[in-house]
This record gives sequence, C-alpha cells and structure tokens, in this order.
Amino acid sequence: MQDSLLYSYRDSSFVSATSINNISSIDEPSCYPNPFNPSTNIRVKLLRDEWLNVTVFNAKGEKVSVITDKAYSKGSHNIQWNARTLCGQTVATGSYLVQISTSRYTYYKKIDLLK
Repeated sequence: MQDSLLYSYRDSSFVSATSINNISSIDEPSCYPNPFNPSTNIRVKLLRDEWLNVTVFNAKGEKVSVITDKAYSKGSHNIQWNARTLCGQTVATGSYLVQISTSRYTYYKKIDLLK
C-alpha cells in the first residue's frame, strides 16, 4: 500500500511527497537560491545509502534535464543545476519543477529562473 503526502506553500514552492510504507530515506530537500540566475543548488540529505535521481521539467511537463541518476552515500549532498537542457542549451526564463527521487520517496520542488 502506498501513502501520499501533499504540501503546498504560498512562497512559490510546491512539494509533493510519495512514500512507500512510511519509511523515509530522505529529508525534505531544498533548492537555493530560488528564484535563481544562472544556477541553483539542490540540497539533499539521505538517511541511508540510496539511488538518487534529480530531473527537471518545464511548465508543460516536458523533461528538460536529468541532473543526476546514480548511487549516493548516506549524508548531505549539494547538486547544482546550471539552467541547461539535456542538449546543453540555456533554458528560458520561467518556472520549472525539480523531481527528486529515491527508491522510497519522490519530492517535487518548484523553482524560478529569472534573467
């Protein structure tokens, strides 16, 4: 059985978390600075060794970039996104959704690129 948690805030960040059996493997990640230009840091604290995937989507739901998709050790990690697509092109000003996933949790954070 899968439990869902949904959080929303007025400060331009949106978080959705889905957990399996209420067993957390990650503390709530953060993105800073937000709004950002030209790059933002995604801070993730893993509570155990875990596979981590961080993917960015545009407002249309299209995949823009896969920032990381590999195994990480327990602890805090800073992952930087330089506002570039999978092809290396700079993205347009606007809002983007960062999906931060482990095998047990998925978070979504809204970030805004200002130029």
